[in-house]
Amino acid sequence: TSPLIASDPLVWRKDLPQATKDRLRTFFLNYGKTDPHEKAVMAAITGYSGFTASSDAQLLPIRQIALFQQKQKIAADTHLSDDDRKTQLAALDAKLDALNAAISKQ
Repeated sequence: TSPLIASDPLVWRKDLPQATKDRLRTFFLNYGKTDPHEKAVMAAITGYSGFTASSDAQLLPIRQIALFQQKQKIAADTHLSDDDRKTQLAALDAKLDALNAAISKQ
């Protein structure tokens, strides 16, 4: 079983004013929590019950999968010398270990 993969996120431009970001965050994090009409709207959207705050941490499993794919590609690459393969695989293992540590802290 894989970890839960986040649903479609809402994102904004980096240069958006902080006040606008704060207003948007407040709106989405509170929408559908108490108002009956808002709850009905959220339920009609594929059964959602509201929005939750997120961070880049939700993407750690995706990064983990990408590193695993890179590792498989390098392991199967017949053009690499054994030393190059070992070096590259060790580097990817270190990255995977760091991601696994970050995931376990959540």
